[in-house]
Amino acid sequence: MPHLEALELNTAKSESSRGAWCGTGEMQRTESVHRQMIQTALAYTAPMSFQRLPSLTIRRRGSDVSNPTFIAERKVDGSGVDMGLVYVALSDK
Repeated sequence: MPHLEALELNTAKSESSRGAWCGTGEMQRTESVHRQMIQTALAYTAPMSFQRLPSLTIRRRGSDVSNPTFIAERKVDGSGVDMGLVYVALSDK
C-alpha cells in the first residue's frame, strides 16, 4: 500500500439527479450511501501483513453534519492473538 497518511472519501450524487436535490430521494440516498460507507469501514480488517493504515474520513456531500474520522488499531482477540488492523472511530478514542 502506498504511504498515505490520510484518505478522504466523499459520497457523490447520482448522474440521474444532477442539478436536482429536493423531492428526488437524493437526500435519503446520500444518507444511505454515507451510512453504508461507515459500516464497511468498521467491518474492514486489513491483511495480517499490513503494518499501518491511513486515517480515513468519510464525508457526506452537501452536508454540514460532522464527518467521522477513523484510525487504525490492532485487533486482539480474548486470548491475546493478533487479528490484524481494523478501523475504529476517532470519536470513540
